[in-house]
Amino acid sequence: MSNMTRPPRDLDYYLGRDLRSERNRAAALFAPHKSEPFGQMVLYGAGRLGRLLLAGLTEEGVDVVAFSDGDEKLWGGLIEGREVVPPQEAARRYGRDSTFLVAIFNSQHNYSQTFEYLCTLGCTRVISCLAAFYRFPKRFLPYWAVDLPYRLIENANRLKMVYSCLADQESREEFSRELDWRMDLNFGPSPPRSVREQYFPDDLIACECEEVYIDCGAYVGDTLSQFLAWSKGRFRRYLAFEPDPRNFSSLQSLVINLPRSLRRRIEIRCDAISSDFADMRFKEVGDISSRLDESGAVEVKAIPLDSLQGWLKPTIIKMDIEGGEFDALQGAREIIRDTMPVLAVCVYHRPDHFWTIPELISRLCPQYRLYLRRYAEVPWELVCYGVPPHRDRKASNARYDTGDASKKREGLGGHAGIHDEG
Repeated sequence: MSNMTRPPRDLDYYLGRDLRSERNRAAALFAPHKSEPFGQMVLYGAGRLGRLLLAGLTEEGVDVVAFSDGDEKLWGGLIEGREVVPPQEAARRYGRDSTFLVAIFNSQHNYSQTFEYLCTLGCTRVISCLAAFYRFPKRFLPYWAVDLPYRLIENANRLKMVYSCLADQESREEFSRELDWRMDLNFGPSPPRSVREQYFPDDLIACECEEVYIDCGAYVGDTLSQFLAWSKGRFRRYLAFEPDPRNFSSLQSLVINLPRSLRRRIEIRCDAISSDFADMRFKEVGDISSRLDESGAVEVKAIPLDSLQGWLKPTIIKMDIEGGEFDALQGAREIIRDTMPVLAVCVYHRPDHFWTIPELISRLCPQYRLYLRRYAEVPWELVCYGVPPHRDRKASNARYDTGDASKKREGLGGHAGIHDEG
C-alpha cells in the first residue's frame, strides 16, 4: 500500500496507461494464494458487504472458511454456516495460510489502519474488497463509487477536461486522489480532509442574509441544523426534501421543536427529486443509505426542481440523494440557468459522478467555478461545489489560479462527446 499523504501524481500517470494492459491487470489483484485456486479466505467484516461477498465468492468457487469482526457482540455467531471469529483467534487459526479480505467499505472506515492491524496480528496476506470486485466485475460491479479501473482510461479526455476546469489546487489534488485509489487501490494513511462544515465551506462562500436554501436529501435534519448555525437564523426560506418516511418523521420532530420565528420559514416535503414527475420505487432503510431503487418496497412521488420555477428562487441547492444527483440536476436545468444558485452536490455515490457531475454543472452554466472538497475517508463524502462568480469568496481573496479559466470552462461545455440533454 502506498502512502497517500504524498502529492497526487500527474493525470497522465493514470490515464496514459495502455487500455488492454489495464483490462488484464485488475484480475491479477486477486491472484491465487499458494497452490490452491484462490486459497482459503477469511472475510474481515461481518456486515452487509461481508454477506454480499460471501454469497458471490462462494458461487465463484472461493473457499470462505470464516468471518472475523472487531465487534465482540458478533463473536461465536454463524453466517451461512461460517463462524464469526475474534480477530486475534482468526489470525492464529488462519493468518499464515489464508487470505484476509477486508469486507468493509464505508465513510468511517480507514482501510490502512485495518490493514496494519491485521498484519500486526500475524496475517500474511491482507487485501481490499475492491480486489474481489475487480476480479469478478460482472457479479459485484458497479458498487457505489467502484468500477473497473480501465473505465477511467476510456474516458481520459473528459477527465482531463474536467480536471483543467477545477478552480484551485486543493480541488485538483482531490481529483487526482480519486484516480489514485480507483486505479491502484492506494488506501495508505488517509490524506487530510476538509475541516470545514460540509455544504457550508466558509472559504468558498459567505452567508447572505436572504438565503433561499433547497435541501435535497434532508435526512433527519443534520444539514438543517448546520444551516441554522451557519446563517445564525438570518435567512429567507428553507425547503427540504426527504422521501424516506422514517427519516422524514425525525425531520418533522426537529422542525416542530424549533422556535416559531424559524419554523414559519421552513417547509419540508416527503418527496424525492429527479429529472421529471414520476412515481418511483424507494428503498426505505431509515438511515443515510435510503435511496431510489427499483427493488424498493415503498412508492414515492418524484418531482423536478424546475417545477418550483416562478415562485421560488434558490440561492443555494444541496444534493445528497444516494446516486440520484445527476438526474436531479437534469431536472433543475432551468432554475440553475435562471437563478445561478450555489450548488453543493455529492459526487461519490456512482463511479462516474466525480467527473460527469462537474461536467454537467459546467455545461448548464459555464460561469460556475468548480471546487471539490472531501469530508471523510477516501472516497466518501466528496462534494462538488458550483460557485457563481459573485459568491466566490476564495476568488475575491486571491486571483483565480487556473489561468484563463473562462476559456477552459467554455471548452468543457463544447467538448466533443458531451451533449446537452436539454
